[in-house]
Amino acid sequence: NVLIDCWTKSNSPDAPREAVKLLDTIIAKYKSADLDEGPNVVTYSSVMTAYAKQGDVVGAQKVFDRMQMDYYAGNKAAKPDIRSYNVLIDCWTKSNSPDAPREAVKLLDTIIAKYKSADLDEGPNVVTYSSVMTAYAKQGDVVGAQKVFDRMQMDYYAGNKAAKPDIQSYSILVDCWAKSNHKDSSRGAQKLLDTMIDKHKSRDLDGSPDAVTYNSVMSAYAKQGDVVGAQKVLDRMQMDYDAGNKAAKPNIRSYNVLIDCWAKSNRPDAPRGAEKLLNTMIDKNKSGELDEGPNAVTYCSVMAAYAKQGDVDGAQKVLDRMQMDYEAGNKAAKPDIRSYNILIDCWAKSNRPDAPRGAEKLLNTMIDKNKSGELDEGPDAVTYNSLVQAWKSSRLPQGPHWIQKLEKQKELLF
Repeated sequence: NVLIDCWTKSNSPDAPREAVKLLDTIIAKYKSADLDEGPNVVTYSSVMTAYAKQGDVVGAQKVFDRMQMDYYAGNKAAKPDIRSYNVLIDCWTKSNSPDAPREAVKLLDTIIAKYKSADLDEGPNVVTYSSVMTAYAKQGDVVGAQKVFDRMQMDYYAGNKAAKPDIQSYSILVDCWAKSNHKDSSRGAQKLLDTMIDKHKSRDLDGSPDAVTYNSVMSAYAKQGDVVGAQKVLDRMQMDYDAGNKAAKPNIRSYNVLIDCWAKSNRPDAPRGAEKLLNTMIDKNKSGELDEGPNAVTYCSVMAAYAKQGDVDGAQKVLDRMQMDYEAGNKAAKPDIRSYNILIDCWAKSNRPDAPRGAEKLLNTMIDKNKSGELDEGPDAVTYNSLVQAWKSSRLPQGPHWIQKLEKQKELLF
């Protein structure tokens, strides 16, 4: 069992196959009396977990079916338990199948039915419900996730203490609002945050909101470009941390979300607001208030704020800062293909007469840097599309010739 668990935790692509081989070995050795016991529920659940980590529903279900057959054949130690079902639900959640929410709910219903008929020793717990909610959350289905959350609460109030909603349950629901594209997503996420804080104060919730929760609420505002709303959440987060909630310490993602919000805001002062936050991050990292300095995502978001306004000089300066930060030892700030694509896109939006030449110069730089190993990826379809757009926007007489040439290059490459 330890060896199977080791394979499960290895993240090796061969983990499921190796775990099944070990399961087969256990069964063979037990039959030949080389092993005193056959596989138990822990064995089967661990093998299922190897499949679940890869979202392989078919594989996990086959192992579950073997476990049930083994149990019905007389191996009482192989009786499926709540963990077995939880692993199968988690597998559906990780499968990215469009059917995941429906199948997860079906398993939840099965657990409840089997528990009522005494075929299962335990009913669904908070892990069960949270996994089903996650299946809905991954698809941004707020209504579905909320229904599961309501069922969990009802189950808890009916006496199932193992179904008590916890900080993760609320965080999943907040994240679902953030991913939902619902027009009220920010208000829905904010309302849940307020509920969490109130419930924690009244001791109805064991944990208090953490950085993940706050970041998700900020993301809901960021998707709408609501800088004021996102900033208020960051301020609350900082106040919560200063008041003693160490789990609410703002991190690199908190600032990245807020910078992304500025970039999406369409405000005329967006570049200045984004760069001001970049400077704050650098200062806080130097003083030890922030555990990490800016990374590639940070710099790209600041560049995007300039790019939306076609401010080539501003975006170029941020790329230069990024390169300097990387060369000074911040490996997380290494310029990547997205950095260059944003700058080329900026040229395309600049309406400058030299835009096509500026964009083409960057294309050649990307090719050279990729050949020398300085850039991990070479130009992609996005790069060429931006370059085509630069020529289209220029309305120069030679534009059609270059557009045709670039389109042919793109067809050959991609």
